[in-house]
Amino acid sequence: MTGLIVLFGRPEEAHGIHSLLIRNGYDVAASCTLGSQALNEIHNLESGILICGYKYPDMVYTDLMEELPDSFEMLLMAPQGLIMEERLPNVVALSMPVKAGDFISTIGMMISEKEQ
Repeated sequence: MTGLIVLFGRPEEAHGIHSLLIRNGYDVAASCTLGSQALNEIHNLESGILICGYKYPDMVYTDLMEELPDSFEMLLMAPQGLIMEERLPNVVALSMPVKAGDFISTIGMMISEKEQ
């Protein structure tokens, strides 16, 4: 089973994404506001998807990418101008704002690909 971890710098953002996932039938392993918290949670899971924004109080997403195990993918949600143009390994990027349906479809696709 693919573990989902939510990481956003603002608690209300993390809670909103967490709630949206739960309402759509997904289990969320953890919701975090610090990159270090997310890394601790990641190390408790075999594989999964980190759903995150681009900036947290203790680091930015590029710092987190360096620590992400190969068994994890990142779904980066950020304004278009902040998403790097080059393709990053194990990173799917969604430009903000994003429609709830597009977000849920992307999560479903990522989980399906991981579980094949």
